[in-house]
Amino acid sequence: MALTRLNTNAYGSTINLTSNVTGTLPSANGGTGATSFNSAGLVLISNTTVASAGTLDINDLFSSSYVNYRVIGSGLNQATDNTPWVFQLRTDSAVTNTAYWWAGVGQRDGGSAVDDGETDVSDWRIMGNNANTGQALNFDMVIYKPQVSGHYTSYTCTAGGRRSGGGGQDLVCGGYQNTTTQFTGLRFLCDSGNVSAGNILVFGIRDS
Repeated sequence: MALTRLNTNAYGSTINLTSNVTGTLPSANGGTGATSFNSAGLVLISNTTVASAGTLDINDLFSSSYVNYRVIGSGLNQATDNTPWVFQLRTDSAVTNTAYWWAGVGQRDGGSAVDDGETDVSDWRIMGNNANTGQALNFDMVIYKPQVSGHYTSYTCTAGGRRSGGGGQDLVCGGYQNTTTQFTGLRFLCDSGNVSAGNILVFGIRDS
């Protein structure tokens, strides 16, 4: 039997339980089927543990299945103190090491401002001056349209963690790749020395 309204107080007022409901009521409640919900959200594509190496390549990430992608890094460390974490885009056959543009702002230590950026360089910045202890880097980024034909792939990233010398730091940055190449994967690395620990998750962002 379908339930449509319910007395709620001593004054005899009623609330129509279906007034703010969209979709179809389940058949158990007198409807014809289950309500259809919006399926937008994140779909996990890759879960990678960082091992000690000069670079970390994660392949076969980007396809026509999703337009945009979310990447989350946690507990990242590197072997060399006081060096930036960066990343590059790659195709099935090669890493692209030219035509990256980016800019970022942040804070360090007791509140000193960070204002940084580069033009037409070999990689995109995640965060610089990272310590080599204490799970120094964590980040949350979105990569936009890496597989959409005719588009310049771009990114935004918020990163934070432990600075060389023990202070806290954060950086909010973004940029674009000045080609319309369609990319399939990522390479993570440090400006100096090996990456050594941490975890990187890559999600496709569902838009329907």
